[in-house]
Amino acid sequence: MIGMMTPGGTTPANTYPQRQFVPEEKCWITGIQVQKDGVLVQLYSDPYDDIRYYANLKIPYPNKKEVPSVDAAMQLVAEVLTVVPQDDQGGQQAAQPAPGPP
Repeated sequence: MIGMMTPGGTTPANTYPQRQFVPEEKCWITGIQVQKDGVLVQLYSDPYDDIRYYANLKIPYPNKKEVPSVDAAMQLVAEVLTVVPQDDQGGQQAAQPAPGPP
């Protein structure tokens, strides 16, 4: 498909910049699709040499003929992806709740 979308349709996909995501690498989740045979997660990297990379990660269900419960599906995703708190708040502290009435 990529070759068909380029001008003239002549550029093969392997000429585009590529890199492999590695364990513990931080990335953004830009989409999640629950499919009949697994969960598809769309990932977007932080910039590396001024280039951002994207990937589709499919986490298959153990039994392809049966969709697991929500809790079981979340456990499958948690084995691969971990949510981490934002580490750069632009030098600002998290907002503190306003004091209540005395």
